[in-house]
Amino acid sequence: MYLRLFFLLLFFCFSSDLFSQKKLNRPSKIVGLEHIDSIVTHSFDLYDLLFEYEKCMEGDAVFCEEDIHALENILAESHSIIQKAIEAKATFQSESLLTRTRATIQLEKAKRAVYHSRKISEEILLAQNVQIE
Repeated sequence: MYLRLFFLLLFFCFSSDLFSQKKLNRPSKIVGLEHIDSIVTHSFDLYDLLFEYEKCMEGDAVFCEEDIHALENILAESHSIIQKAIEAKATFQSESLLTRTRATIQLEKAKRAVYHSRKISEEILLAQNVQIE
């Protein structure tokens, strides 16, 4: 009984670290609407780029000026992608139910990747003592 409780406690202590390192999967299928597919592709491109910076940050790395500018660009692009995703939701309302469903799912995955990218880029920039505008 105590052993089970110990393992359960141990799992909950380390579960946040295990789940935070899990990489989001890029959607494999396309929706067929060019603007939706480009938003999803662009958001996961940013996410993949930032994932590499995030792995470097675990080792308390100090980034060069070029990396800092790239992180600032990721932060700025994440804001524009979120705006494009909000605008795109209004454009596919005339499509079929299946297309709308796929588009909504893809956009939600893209928004999750972008929000994560924005959060992590802010954390890295703050850790590098860069002032965020």
